[in-house]
Amino acid sequence: MQPSRVTAVPAVESSLTINLAKQQRASDSQTELIEHSVDFAKTPEWPELREAVERAFHEHEIEEYMIMVCGQLITENNWKRLAQEYREDHQVTGEVISLAKPFPEYEEQHAYGHLGLNRHSACKDEDAFLTADIDPHKELREDVIRDMGLKTQGDLLEHIGRELALRCLHNDPAEHTSQFGKQELIEPVLFGVAALAGEVDVISDLSILGKLGKGKVDYVIQYKGFYIVVTEAKWINQWETLQEHFGQL
Repeated sequence: MQPSRVTAVPAVESSLTINLAKQQRASDSQTELIEHSVDFAKTPEWPELREAVERAFHEHEIEEYMIMVCGQLITENNWKRLAQEYREDHQVTGEVISLAKPFPEYEEQHAYGHLGLNRHSACKDEDAFLTADIDPHKELREDVIRDMGLKTQGDLLEHIGRELALRCLHNDPAEHTSQFGKQELIEPVLFGVAALAGEVDVISDLSILGKLGKGKVDYVIQYKGFYIVVTEAKWINQWETLQEHFGQL
């Protein structure tokens, strides 16, 4: 993760100009430099400094971060004292370091801490999931009927089956091993079930920015005010697979 750089340059007497620079990932192999300047009539108090950083880089309105200046961590307790020292220098350069890690970088131990867990277990549940009764003659919601041309639950189930059959017509389902290949088989079922359920929305490939984590989630099911992250786990070694998705959880 590339750190940001903060440069504090005294202007005249008690005024202060803070030049903010941040290395931001432009692609997998390249970064770009983003720069902003904020002027203060006098040396800013700690809340003002925080607000300046967050105004300049909106992601830090959500992401937790820390500020390092001259190799020293800047906090609410020491900022006032250090600010007086920095005013005597012509220029002070530091870093703004995000504490929000990309999801794939989360390790098991850190995930346990954030989830409030100290151990894990994975076991096979022999009981089948509770399922709703399907009435093949029951009419679907008006919007599904209007937009899809499907009238009953039976029509929708048949449509899902045809979608899956078309994807597997010339390819063995076992050969769908890539992420995109798996989505080819998952999406017809997931979106079809959401249409049957009613007040349920499915969002795919959703970018999420949180205080301590950020990245993309394959699927999120939204029901009223609740959000459920959908991830995968191979039955052969389900816990090992889940370890790849600790950040999302």
